Amino acid sequence: MVSAFVLKVALSFRNIYFDFFGILFSGIASYFITYGYKSIDLLIDNAVLRREATIDILTGLYVYRFFEVKLRSEFRRAREMRGEDLSLIICDIDDFKVINDTYGHECGNIVLRDLAKVLSRFSRRGDAICRYGGEEFCFILPHTDKGSAVEYAQRVLEAVRSHRFSTPAGTLGITASFGVASLECGARTPETLTKMADAALYEAKKAGKNKVSVYSKDL
Repeated sequence: MVSAFVLKVALSFRNIYFDFFGILFSGIASYFITYGYKSIDLLIDNAVLRREATIDILTGLYVYRFFEVKLRSEFRRAREMRGEDLSLIICDIDDFKVINDTYGHECGNIVLRDLAKVLSRFSRRGDAICRYGGEEFCFILPHTDKGSAVEYAQRVLEAVRSHRFSTPAGTLGITASFGVASLECGARTPETLTKMADAALYEAKKAGKNKVSVYSKDL
């Protein structure tokens, strides 16, 4: 009789034990699963934000902010190494406003997106190709002297000129102008190097567009 009573009590405690810890463990598991999913969502959101902070959505190239940081970093590295080469190319689509005005911004965006793919084919290890703004793009070329940068820009120019862009308005062709500057030009700061490349680009535009111009003190 006593044994039966003890057994019944033991079974009751066992059920209470399993019920209690079952609920406890279930709650803990539910918390960690929920928290885990939220953490994963947060990580994904942060990754998307980081990408959007550095990558232009339309073209897939680096944004202007990344350009500033990268150029400062490469400029400092080249200065510290003493004698290390660094060049900058700024590229601008010729008469891009005509494309937008004539065929619409949808066609203009297609041209920008497809041009980015053409430009990306020339990217080497360590290079950075960025959307500088609007229809302007730039190439940060570490370990590249002025002469090599001019040859690089000429190859890109020919690729752009020969490419055909498929748009809803039909097949379009474009040209672009390029300005080249390097540390050899006497740039003392990243900002000066950018101004030099921009001045060379302006000279290419003034000389008839669809050209490569390199900075000189006469500009």
